[in-house]
Order: sequence, then C-alpha cells, then structure tokens
Amino acid sequence: MLVTLALAVPSYIAANTQAEQARNEAALARQEAEIAAQGQLTDRFSKAIEQLGTTENSKFGLAASTRWSASPATPNVITPPS
Repeated sequence: MLVTLALAVPSYIAANTQAEQARNEAALARQEAEIAAQGQLTDRFSKAIEQLGTTENSKFGLAASTRWSASPATPNVITPPS
C-alpha cells in the first residue's frame, strides 16, 4: 500500500502542476486577446477621428450633399446634378 501511495503522490503533484500551468497559459491568452481587441478599437477610433478632420472624407457627407440638391417642387426627393 505504501508503495502504491508513494507512486501516486508524485503523479498527482505533476498532474496538478500541469493543470495549473494550463490555466495560467489560458488566462494569459485571454488577457492578450483582450489587449489586442482594445488596441484595435483604439486604432479604429483614432482613424475615425483623423478622418473627421480631413476634407476628403466626405464621400457621402457634406461634399456629396452640395453636389446633389433637393428639387424645389418635391423637397423630399433628391435629384442628381445635371
């Protein structure tokens, strides 16, 4: 019985150590993924702010609205420029 116990204890300790290491690695991977997602969100937000300051960002914005005008007879209908 002591021999069996003497062989089982190191196996149990090794299994627990491996399981703890796997949990730590999984937690680290989750943290890295969260940091990457936050960085991506920050980059997108920064690019959007930069585009607000440029004049070439208005593909469908203010410049497009100045090229297209509402018809005086039908104010809710937008007609393309001639």
